[in-house]
Amino acid sequence: MVATQKFSQILPAPSNPALTDSLLGVGGGVNDFLYSLLQVASTVIAPPQNIVSAGGTFVLSPNNYGDVIVTTTTALTVQFPSASSRNGFPASIVGASGAPSITGLPAAGETFFGLGSFTITNPWGAITLWPLPGIGWYRK
Repeated sequence: MVATQKFSQILPAPSNPALTDSLLGVGGGVNDFLYSLLQVASTVIAPPQNIVSAGGTFVLSPNNYGDVIVTTTTALTVQFPSASSRNGFPASIVGASGAPSITGLPAAGETFFGLGSFTITNPWGAITLWPLPGIGWYRK
């Protein structure tokens, strides 16, 4: 598996790596960097989920790769970032309640497979969208 997230988008570790952790060295010319493989795995490979338990607006940031799990039945709008800012990573929205009311909105000038928005209203409905830079998002 090849990660496409830039190392500059991985936040600094809150503590020193464990003695058993492996490190990844990256030569940057003037600067050399060491990254904890456990940190890379938890940020890129298995990012934390976003549990949304209140209605309103949830803004999905470009480097937030966790699934959006919606547990409220109150209306929620999920604002997507520009597709070109996602580095190829998909976005998944899951209505984890019996009666979700979720609306997805793309960044300005983009669409979801040609549409200006999408809704999830079916119980336990979900969608995973893939970025298509310069155009918007599509579903496989």
